[in-house]
Amino acid sequence: MIDARRLFFTTAGGLRAFWRLIFFILAMAAGTLVAGGLIGPILTGGYSLLGLRGQTTSEIVAMLGALIATWLCLRWIEKKPWSDVGLGPAGAAPKKIGVGLVIGSGAITLPVVFLIATGWLDRAGGTATTWGGPLFRMTLLLLPAAFYEELFARGYMFTAFRDAMLSTNDVIGTH
Repeated sequence: MIDARRLFFTTAGGLRAFWRLIFFILAMAAGTLVAGGLIGPILTGGYSLLGLRGQTTSEIVAMLGALIATWLCLRWIEKKPWSDVGLGPAGAAPKKIGVGLVIGSGAITLPVVFLIATGWLDRAGGTATTWGGPLFRMTLLLLPAAFYEELFARGYMFTAFRDAMLSTNDVIGTH
């Protein structure tokens, strides 16, 4: 006979990792819908005022959905602080943010510079005459997309996987 309590909870009383992940995914879907409905129109209007009509809001909406889901899981499922997923005060230290920005921007800058230098990347005819505007728009696109990716892949879900393992060495490439 299957014990329903053991199906959902560990012997320590916490929700099993599988159910935590299911809750996170559902919370992220709901959070993304809420963020898209509330923030999407504001972003679109703001972009229009800045002359960035072609700029997409999906990365910011996805990032906010992941933040909402992480908050819900940490607050109600885990009852743990933001630092458990690397978003506490220590994670916001200027040195850590600076190192992360340098590594992240370098990871995209080096290939782009290589592509420009070899002639494989160039402006299309009839578009911007300088690189400044397109680079600004790409930054608006990539920063929230990168933060979303970190929240999704290395945030709460990764923490749930890590906690489900016997030791942190069981998960390759942990925090």
